[in-house]
Amino acid sequence: MSHEVAPRWIGRMFAASSIVNFIIGGPPMIAPRKTARLFADREPNPLFPMQAWAGMAFMFGFMFREIARDPVGKRALVRYAWAEKLVSAVATSVGYRAGDASRSTMVLISAADWAMIAPFMLAERRLTQIARSQGTPRRAAADAAPRAAAGASHGPAGRARDR
Repeated sequence: MSHEVAPRWIGRMFAASSIVNFIIGGPPMIAPRKTARLFADREPNPLFPMQAWAGMAFMFGFMFREIARDPVGKRALVRYAWAEKLVSAVATSVGYRAGDASRSTMVLISAADWAMIAPFMLAERRLTQIARSQGTPRRAAADAAPRAAAGASHGPAGRARDR
């Protein structure tokens, strides 16, 4: 059984994406009008959609940081990483073309989302290959938590029965 580790570029990419999401998500979440003026763009109206999007981007920054710390172990989260980028990018692009999303939002989405979808998908593929080479089942991480919780709740007798 091989014990291959994730290529460094994957951890670094997710660490950088975490920082980018914090930088891109923080200001429009807290001060959407000032952020729009920074881009010489119209202010979002209403403010809520911009703040909600920015808050979600900020939140996903924490997930990217978790992936960066243990890419192989957290590989199940990578599909949510590229899905978040894809959903956000498509929705904002459609909104921009319809005149509903501002230029500043489109610039931020292009930098933070469209550019990262393919690399995130490639990372998921590579991490899955590594996990399979180690004999790790696809759902090992997802299945382990419920089993551990069930065994812990039943004490030593429950753990013995589960073996």
